[in-house]
Parts: sequence; structure tokens; C-alpha cells
Amino acid sequence: MSRIVLFAGTTEGRELCEFLQENKLGVTAHVATEYGKGRLMETEYVKVVQGRMNENEMYESFLEEKPELVVDATHPYAVEVTDNISEACKRAHCSYVRLLRDSVDVDSANLIWVSGIREAAEYIARTRGNVLLTTGSKEIGEFANFKDKDRIYIRILPNPDSLRDVIDMGFSTKQMICLHGPFSEELNYALMKECDIKYMITKESGNQGGYVEKIKAAQRAGVKVIVIRRPRQETGLGMSEVIQYITKEMLEK
Repeated sequence: MSRIVLFAGTTEGRELCEFLQENKLGVTAHVATEYGKGRLMETEYVKVVQGRMNENEMYESFLEEKPELVVDATHPYAVEVTDNISEACKRAHCSYVRLLRDSVDVDSANLIWVSGIREAAEYIARTRGNVLLTTGSKEIGEFANFKDKDRIYIRILPNPDSLRDVIDMGFSTKQMICLHGPFSEELNYALMKECDIKYMITKESGNQGGYVEKIKAAQRAGVKVIVIRRPRQETGLGMSEVIQYITKEMLEK
């Protein structure tokens, strides 16, 4: 049985998984997608499980696994997943830690803050000019009924299911930028200039999510940035604090 269960679909999750491997702490790392699974390496101490789970499935897996600790390192916008993990831990009486992604302060001169993707789409509907959507394939549906949706450029992972979904919504392949991140400021800038982007939609995903590089590139390119706020303020621990906690509670005892 693994001593730690880790929901690891982020950069922080991968880094923590590497720390656990280096310190020979058994971990079961859960990821939702094939892409996420490919970013982790199974070893003697790391077991990778792919697939989305609801709260009951998490609860059953915790009862079977009996972990000493469950770490939630999911994306700050994956609110439902975080709620499910937390509730399943309470029901199974598992120790739970939320690994937080730090927020970053950037020059807000070109930033337009909105509460969600629908508000972002409503704003874009009142504008002209090309738009770069960098929020992931799940958010694209809000733009599917745009009469001028040919001005929407979509940056997504080169995942066959995601590509199929976007095509089914009526977008053409020439509107898709299929790349693996992270993206440098220079690459972001080059894409914006090449596609004549006037607006970019992004999430406040922090340093690890390439947020700063996108904002700096947009400022250089004269692109207005629409930022979707984080859905809520969370309590938890940063990466260094999680590592300190595990070191104290599991390595030094």
C-alpha cells in the first residue's frame, strides 16, 4: 500500500512526486488524462493511476489504499475535484493537505478581470479582432455559437479527444494551436504577432502555469488580456510547506 495518495495533475504535483520518489516514500499518483500520465514515471515507489473519479470512487479507493496522507495538488480552477477529494477524505478519516499554487502580481495596465468564461465570451462578443483562447478545451463551448468565430484561435494540448471536440463545435484546424507547454515569453509573443491577436483570454494560473510569460508577451504585443479570476480563495500549504510537513511527519519519525 502507498503511504501517500497524490492528485498530481499539475507541475506542483509532478515536483512533489519526484520528491517522494527521491525519498523512497510510496505514492499513488492520480491523473485525469493520458497526457498527465505521460508526465509521470512509474517506479518502485511511484504508482500512476489514470482516470477521473467522483467522490464515492475516491472514498472507496481511500478505504482500500489506507494512505497516511492525501495531497490535493490539482489545478486551482478544478473546484469540484478539490471538493470531492476533501469530502472523501473526511468520510474515510484520511489526513488531507491542499497544495496551493501561489498567486503572482503583474502589471495590470492591460488586464480585464472577469468572473468566468461566460463573462469573458460576453466581453469578446462586443469586440473586433482576433482572440487567443488559452484556457483549455473545456472552455471552448462558450464561443461555439459566435457568428464570427473564425477570429478565435485556440491553444490546446495535442490530444485527439480535445481536437475532435473542437472540430465538432465547428472550428477549423487552422484555428488550433496544438502545443505542449510551458511556453516562453518569446513563443507567446511570436504566436500573438503571427495570428494578429488583439485579445487573449487566460486564467490566473500562477508562475507554474506560465501566466507571467503570457502577460509579458501580451504587453509587448499590445494585446488586451482578459483574466478569469480564481473561483475562490483557498486555504492550504505551499510547495515548500508541504515538503516540510512530509519531512517532519513521515521522514524524520
